[in-house]
Amino acid sequence: MSSTTPIYGFPFWVLSDSPDGPSGQQALALALEAKIAAMDAILNAQIATRFKGTSRPAADDVIGTGETIMMEKVTFTAVAGRPYLVVHTDDYAIASGAPTAQTWNYRYASGATLTTAGTLLQQFVGPPPSAAHATDTRTTVFTAPSSGQFTIGCGYFTNGGATVRHYANGRHLTVVDIT
Repeated sequence: MSSTTPIYGFPFWVLSDSPDGPSGQQALALALEAKIAAMDAILNAQIATRFKGTSRPAADDVIGTGETIMMEKVTFTAVAGRPYLVVHTDDYAIASGAPTAQTWNYRYASGATLTTAGTLLQQFVGPPPSAAHATDTRTTVFTAPSSGQFTIGCGYFTNGGATVRHYANGRHLTVVDIT
């Protein structure tokens, strides 16, 4: 084989080469494997540095009309001005009453403690929960206002005197650096 592709240098046959299919296939396979291995190493390094944390609760939350910070929270070190993707999946159903709406308040605070006094990042007002399990995912972006440690979590509440059970086995909150 006397030719290679211009960008990655993958070998290929041209008409003036003597035919040798097995050698050509082996050369191409080895070149592809080496390139994929190099790209895999780069991706794994990026994932390791970009992933900031995830949290899965160990027990169910039962939340009513007063905003309560859910158990899943992520504390991480942020860089000023850098965007972080927040992904939250929840599995929930009505525990009692008949709410006509539910609200998720994604909040953050400096340090390792988060309360309902934390800064509101994003609010999602959803349709009323049902008696059957519902699983959904919400995303938002947190841009760090300064460098340092932050905690991100979700405050939840309903209306109508109802309570909602958030099942531990179907919930998680993840934060990823998306710069």
